[in-house]
Amino acid sequence: MVNYSLFIKEKLKSIIADMASRKDELVKDPGQDFTRRRKLSFEETINFMLSMGGGSLDYELMEHFSYDPKVATSSAFIQQRDKLHTRAFQFLLN
Repeated sequence: MVNYSLFIKEKLKSIIADMASRKDELVKDPGQDFTRRRKLSFEETINFMLSMGGGSLDYELMEHFSYDPKVATSSAFIQQRDKLHTRAFQFLLN
């Protein structure tokens, strides 16, 4: 069971890396979105969205980033999330 869960986790990481390599197909404004270096990169935004629980957004951000005081704000996350096209999640789930 442990090996299978590790396999699934690595497969998910591989898919997200593949998505990042062609992110222009998966964002709303290709050539603009996710081009600058931010606290929440394309990959980190996807990873965070997949790992969110049922807590408040601020709590989930703090927990995801191990309570680092330099964590991205909830406003920053919302802005990054809004850059993703729905095709990104269709690609991920297919």
